[in-house]
Amino acid sequence: MPLSFCIIDDEEEVCDVLRLYFESRGHRCHVAHDGETGIALVRQHQPAAVFLDVQMPRMNGYEVLNRLRADGATRAIPVMLMTALTKESGTGDTDWAKSAGADLFLAKPFELDDLLAAVEKLTGVRIT
Repeated sequence: MPLSFCIIDDEEEVCDVLRLYFESRGHRCHVAHDGETGIALVRQHQPAAVFLDVQMPRMNGYEVLNRLRADGATRAIPVMLMTALTKESGTGDTDWAKSAGADLFLAKPFELDDLLAAVEKLTGVRIT
């Protein structure tokens, strides 16, 4: 069963890797390079999961996440925060992401196998 994902990240390379990875497996991806556009895409497409970068200009990932969680239409959509910001902080990353309201955390750079495992955990669907 094809899934739909929203990728919100100002780094085009990260968006391209994620998009190509999932589209090559038959899934649909909607990409935004800023928070406002990303929120609109999530509302419009109601994806199975959102991949959200923390460090973005104008509206950072925390602000995007807060707005998604405050909106009844997007509140329950799983969100995975991605950032290199806390890469060196060790075991606190998952707790940090959850306290921010995210469902999962993935440190950049990431391995595609780790991404796949995280997406399967978020969606409850095996990705092939």
